[in-house]
Amino acid sequence: MSGTTIAIVGGGYIGAAAAIHLSRVSRQALNIIIIDPSAVLGGGVAFSAKDPDHRLNAPTRVHFLYPGNTESFTEWHGSSGAQAADPESVAADGRVFARRADFGAYVSSELDIHRAENPSHSTITHISNMATSLAKQGAGWRLTLSSGAPLGASVVLVTPCNLAPAVPSPFRELSAHPAVYTNPWDLAQLSEIPADAKLLIVGTGLTMADLAVTLLRDGPERRITAVSRRGLYPLAQRSHPPSETVWEALIRPVPAFVERHGVPKSALAVLRAHRADIAKLAAEGIEWQVAFDELRDAAHRLWPSLPAAEQQRYFRHLSPWYETHRFRLPPQTGAKLDNYRQDGRLKYRAGFLTHASDEDGRLRVGFRARGQNLETETLYDAVINCTGPERDPARAGNLLLAQMIGDDIAAASPFGMGLEVDQECRSLSADGAVMENLHIIGPMTRSRFGEINGIPTIAQQVHRVAGEITARLEP
Repeated sequence: MSGTTIAIVGGGYIGAAAAIHLSRVSRQALNIIIIDPSAVLGGGVAFSAKDPDHRLNAPTRVHFLYPGNTESFTEWHGSSGAQAADPESVAADGRVFARRADFGAYVSSELDIHRAENPSHSTITHISNMATSLAKQGAGWRLTLSSGAPLGASVVLVTPCNLAPAVPSPFRELSAHPAVYTNPWDLAQLSEIPADAKLLIVGTGLTMADLAVTLLRDGPERRITAVSRRGLYPLAQRSHPPSETVWEALIRPVPAFVERHGVPKSALAVLRAHRADIAKLAAEGIEWQVAFDELRDAAHRLWPSLPAAEQQRYFRHLSPWYETHRFRLPPQTGAKLDNYRQDGRLKYRAGFLTHASDEDGRLRVGFRARGQNLETETLYDAVINCTGPERDPARAGNLLLAQMIGDDIAAASPFGMGLEVDQECRSLSADGAVMENLHIIGPMTRSRFGEINGIPTIAQQVHRVAGEITARLEP
């Protein structure tokens, strides 16, 4: 077997997909090593959620591993018995919104198949550990694991996705308080919250939506107030069927939005063109989601063309609106949240948290509504942080990323958008030097590519980079 070793740091969807594609496209046998502390690969944070009400926020046909077979998960979901065990996954219009854990199980099963046999006869090995540092070693790299053991590799792929959430400033000095829940994905800990608790959730995105459904389902007497600066919350899925598959839209030589508007050079020009598309479709009785999806599918052309000042303007003023419209609710979750809002158990508020203090084991929290000067205080039994992952990789508590940035083999992107990479996803130093054979894959590359958050764009990126890596390794 070839001595070429490729180390993949992270064993969630991205790391598993990278191992699968490398083994499929390589013309030589590779020694592929996935470094991840999890016992089971393929799930990561997003797709390891065991709660039966935590669903993918898009239909099964949008979730795939193979660009050549985007129906693979849909077929697996039916043939494996997952759909029969989850009849609620079928929405009223026939689309299937699977449980997150079922997609994780699918990815894990596909990885196991490729570990047993793959076209290049590569080995895929799992080291249940964490990578804590990385350094150059000749033309390759040397990783140090949390066990202290070194690991040499010709190529390294770093695949971080969901970094630890940042603690909102009013709660930083109270982060160890028993009523402050800084990790929204620790459902076992959240289950300890009293069934009649008055809860504050900081953040109103998809994580909030999942937790609200779980907490209110399991605690009928609970009451939740969800707060964010703008009070924006995830919207509904489109009902108008697309004219092409998501993969066809992504590989279009010229995206539909660009065909109509060219490549605008300012964030405002993009916004105006998008609003014009919405107005035109509305006149035809077609929903805004159709226009938005065409904007999303053109982001990889639009974002890199914007000057840095325009990218900063987008990030400062428009990104919360984009993300709210981009990450939509599965209809099953949306219906449950609507019911909870109607019966008064769930409320959304827009504004700013000003301070927090302990009061006999509970938390007194100050709040100022958006557009108002009056500050009010409310006593909560528990506060849950759903503000989303830390944007600055140097402050996320990830030892490897912090070391890479500190040693200048990686550079944090401006505006809190991950790490700097080139077009081939190779890491860049602070002065723009290319780190050969060191690749960053996934949402951490959004500063370069703009839209790299959903499974389709990640799958496209992984497939492309795997081909580029293996092509360079050919004799």
